[in-house]
Amino acid sequence: MAVPAVPVTIEKDGRITIPKRLRKALNLSQDQTIVLRQVGEAILIEKAGASERRQRAESLVRQAKVEAARDALTLTESESWMQFKAAANALRKAARKRPSSRKRP
Repeated sequence: MAVPAVPVTIEKDGRITIPKRLRKALNLSQDQTIVLRQVGEAILIEKAGASERRQRAESLVRQAKVEAARDALTLTESESWMQFKAAANALRKAARKRPSSRKRP
């Protein structure tokens, strides 16, 4: 069944929002996973099989692990910087309280 060209929106995360009339023409549910394949200048839309869904899930898990590791590194670096600032402030306070060696009674 040929469907006329329909504009779609590509989200920042790479998801493609398929318009309702195209979903209806292709008999796709809203949460169904599809696979896009390019053949020449045409793009074919196919319902995703079990292997494509598994690959997508594995890809999402890998991406989540990378993002979690990056976030953990950022938090660790941030916490280290805060500890450095606290130590520097403590040294400044200690230097203010210490009598100067130039002053003689």
